[in-house]
Amino acid sequence: MGKKGDLQRIKVIESASYCLAYFGEKGTTFQVISEHSKLSQASVVKYLKSKDNIFPEVLNYWVTRARDVTEKAIDPNLSGEQKLRNYLKVSYDLFFESHEISMTIMTLHYLAGVEEKYRVINSQIKDVAQDRIGKMIEEGIMDGSFKKTNVKLAAKTIHNSLNGYLLSSIAEIKKPIDLQVPAALEDMCIKFLK
Repeated sequence: MGKKGDLQRIKVIESASYCLAYFGEKGTTFQVISEHSKLSQASVVKYLKSKDNIFPEVLNYWVTRARDVTEKAIDPNLSGEQKLRNYLKVSYDLFFESHEISMTIMTLHYLAGVEEKYRVINSQIKDVAQDRIGKMIEEGIMDGSFKKTNVKLAAKTIHNSLNGYLLSSIAEIKKPIDLQVPAALEDMCIKFLK
């Protein structure tokens, strides 16, 4: 796909994401996405193919973006502790960057509870995140930042803590009111490993 096609695809998916977040699945039609994106309905259909493909395309867009952003935040020259701090910070910054991403993740968690295909996707995302956290913990153990620990269990605990913070924040309020909470979560995770 050429640059113009890539830009149009992104515009369609971001518009679909907006529509899902603000109008829900039933209110998100090709026509509504077309109106929001200011592109023809034919363009919307070209990139999304079917109504059933809207959420998977939006989810893939945000997951890919989150992976790219978190990978960039993990400078290979940093200590395991600093990498983990950066990872946690960029994760909650990304989550609260837009209502669209937070609603997409919330929807994924709901769908994972009721549909097997989304349970599998959610598990794959979780596994990648826990593996990444585990590598940072291992590096922290090797560089002396962290004590020896069950890396798999520690990674799972930290991932679940981050996930719980993010999901409860969006379920209860639109944006975190107390900006000290993310820093406290970060400190709690690091203290857990020391």
